[in-house]
Amino acid sequence: MSNDQCPDDYSVIDNQNVNLTVTIGDGQIGSSKVKLNGQTLEGGEITNINVGLGKDIKGKKLTINTTVDKANPQTNKASITYDLSGGLKNISCTEKKEFGKDDSVILSRSFNFK
Repeated sequence: MSNDQCPDDYSVIDNQNVNLTVTIGDGQIGSSKVKLNGQTLEGGEITNINVGLGKDIKGKKLTINTTVDKANPQTNKASITYDLSGGLKNISCTEKKEFGKDDSVILSRSFNFK
């Protein structure tokens, strides 16, 4: 899946690890904080982190909060691509936001593991 519509649910496989990568696009910079059921898993640059084994994370909620700072003077846009792998289907989806008066924006995304 590659589009601007990220799904709310992600189907896991009991005996497979789920991995997450968060990519900041449009030449902007930033960092993310990843939580599983409110408990912090990782912060900073998120590249192929192990979220957990399917049977251990089923029924839990993954939340990613990303702060994007404007670094590219050529655009007023920010985009975040979320890549989840190890479940029933690998997904890649992108969400976009425009900078307002501030030179930073926060994008939040959650996935419910089913």
